[in-house]
Order: sequence, then C-alpha cells, then structure tokens
Amino acid sequence: MSTGGTSRGVCATKLGVQILEQAKVTQRKQYDGALSYELIAEEASISTKTVQRFFNQENISRENAIAICNVLGLSIFEITNAVDKSSSRLEVPEGQVPIDSPFYVERLPIETDCYSAIQIPGALIRIKAPRQMGKTSLMSRILNSAKHSGSQTAFISLQEVDSALLQSLDRFLYWLCARIANRLKMDEGLENLSDEWMTTLGSKSKCRDYLQECILENLTTSLVLGLDEVDVLFECPQIASDFFGLLRTWHEEAKINPILERLRLVIVHSQEVYVPLDVNQSPFNVGLAIELPEFKEEQIVDLARRHGLEWAAKWNDYSNYSPLQELRAMVAGHPYLVRVALYELARNRLSIKELVEIAPTEEGPYQDHLRRHLINLQQNQALMKAMKDVVSANGPIKVESSIAFKLKSMGLVKLRKNSIVPLCNLYRTYFRDRLGNNQ
Repeated sequence: MSTGGTSRGVCATKLGVQILEQAKVTQRKQYDGALSYELIAEEASISTKTVQRFFNQENISRENAIAICNVLGLSIFEITNAVDKSSSRLEVPEGQVPIDSPFYVERLPIETDCYSAIQIPGALIRIKAPRQMGKTSLMSRILNSAKHSGSQTAFISLQEVDSALLQSLDRFLYWLCARIANRLKMDEGLENLSDEWMTTLGSKSKCRDYLQECILENLTTSLVLGLDEVDVLFECPQIASDFFGLLRTWHEEAKINPILERLRLVIVHSQEVYVPLDVNQSPFNVGLAIELPEFKEEQIVDLARRHGLEWAAKWNDYSNYSPLQELRAMVAGHPYLVRVALYELARNRLSIKELVEIAPTEEGPYQDHLRRHLINLQQNQALMKAMKDVVSANGPIKVESSIAFKLKSMGLVKLRKNSIVPLCNLYRTYFRDRLGNNQ
C-alpha cells in the first residue's frame, strides 16, 4: 500500500463493499467463474493483501483503489461515496462515530499517518483537540487498523476511574493493569496481578513488571493501548507526574527492550498540558503529535451530500451566496456543530435560514452544548471575563496567554497570531447575550 506524500488514502463505504462484492459475482463469467482476490490483484498489478484491505473497508492508496475498481468495471467515486439512503438511517450526532458509519469524515493525511505510525515498534501517538472534534473516533480507527494488521488492542477511558482511585498512585496503577487484563480477556492473569502487588516494589515498578511479564510476554503480537480522556489526571498533579513519566519511560525503553517494543500507545486529551513535567519525563513532546483541525469547505459539502441533502451539489460556487457560507459563518468547521446542523436539515425540520436564527438560543439544537460551555465559564471568573471581552469586540483581542490557550482548549476561540476571536458566530451571538449583563 502506498502512503507516500502525494497519495491520499481512500476506503470503501459499507454500501461500496456490497457493490464490490456484487461486481465480483457479475464479472465471473468474463474470468471463467474464477474471479478472486488473487485474480483481481493480478489484473490490477497490486498485492492480494491490498485488495483484501479495500474489501474490508480499510484505507489503501487512491491509485490502488482505482486499479481495483477498473478491474471490476466500477467508479472509484461510486465505491468510496455510496450511501444507501433507502435502508440507512441518519445517525444522531453524539459520541464517537461508529467504525462502519458513512458519516465519518477523514481529515487526510492524518488517518494514513496514524495508521502507518502505529505499526512502528514502541510507537506513541498523541491526539489533541477540544471536545467533540473527533478525537475518540480517530483513536477507535487507529485501534481498528492495528487490529486488522494483527495487533491486540485495548481501549481505556480514564473517565471510568472512580475518584477514590485518583487519591493514590498505587491504587490507580492497579486499576489500570486490571483494566488492560480485562480488555484483553486475560482475567486469569489477575491472580498474578494480586500477587505482584503484594511485593515491596514501588507502584511504577510493579505496573511495569506486570505489563511486561504477565501481559506482553504472553502475547504473540504487539499491543496497542488507547488511553482516552487523560485530562482526568491533570487535576491530580502528583499522580499525573508519575504516570506520564511512566509512559515516557515505556516509550524510551521500547528502543532497547524487545518485549516493551511490542507496546504502542495512543494518548488522547483535550486540554493543554499544565501539569509540571520534566522535559525528559514527558510523553507530550515525543512520538507523533496530532492536532485535529476543523472541517474544510469541501468536507462539509461532502458530508452534506452523505446526509442526502440534494442542494449540497450546488455548493460548488463559493464566490456567490450559498447555504455553505451561512453554515460556515454560524458554526465554522467544528465537526460536531456541523453534524448537528446537517442532521437537523436532513430531517427537514428546519430550513437553513430557520436554523441560523434559532441556533444561538435556548430553543435551538445546540442548547445543551452551549449551556455546558456557559456553566464551565461561570466556574472560572477569569475565563468568563475574557470570553465576554472576546465576543464584545469587533476584531481580534489580546488576553493573557494561559487564558487564551484555555479558551482554545475549550474550543470557544481560535488564534489570530497572538490574539483570539470567537470560533464562530454561534458562540459570539450566544455568549454576547448570556455574558452581556455579567460583571
């Protein structure tokens, strides 16, 4: 599979795979009833594994996808964009986007870079973005790609941790090891974990030894460990410092330890890392750093089409007034906000004009989202004052650096050199109204 700088990865949709399979059947007469992955690969001058990946809805290079489609007499656009409008239902835009969802929008080359990086022994990938930007959806796809490549995977959200466990490094690391064993269906090893934890070794040493001797040494493949919502630990500086230092140690030791090199890490967080960490003990300055961007215009247009919005085809003239301009002015390219808008429009409950009018109100579809942000701001007077100043200004303004980055981590503003502006008109209008009378 080609993953070079100029080759953009593509994958078949769920319906696209059905079309591929049907084409295999209909084309068999031409190939004397013996059309197979091997024959398709031979005709397309690519590997059988690449053909299998395409039929499994995995990313391959666009050139290879086109070659496969040519053999089957199909269009690449048809296979990578097909959505069954008659049988598929709209997805409620909440939480992570399912693996087989036709509504997941790739932000290439991010996905292909991650799929390649996770194959490297001892890999570490860091994904950072505000809430509801698609971090967990991306991580689930990285783990899915690794699983299809033969790795074992374990997804752990630190939101699952009981607050009582965050009072002790020893109890937190015991919980982490138990969760890893549970995810890997290695619960029989929990007896070993209990025995291991009775030793006099320090918590970090016990965790490392258990991971290596009871988990990694009993696996025949690599282990990709996905750690979601690690922001939880930012409120526990002592645990955070030790734990994040441990992750960095594992990453470094993987370079010389053939057992630990089987461990690959994916770390996901929303906030800036304010926990004081020694530069040589931090996992946040090594590995592959991914900061998820907003959707671009063409991605919004594509997603609108997937929602069955026929007028999306008219969004190709950006020089003139269009629904795209209204939508982008209201929600910018924020993935969640865009999906909510398209979901409402696809249900024919609102016109674009009605959506724009009602969006920044308590009556609109963003009411819970906006209220959550408002409550968070009200709990921090400095942030609330800064946000009030930002939405009241007619242009970019400068605020204290730490405040600017906290607001950016919340997804409320974007940077303009050393100044900030509201992310979108939705936030400007809503918070101008809600914060206008606050002192």
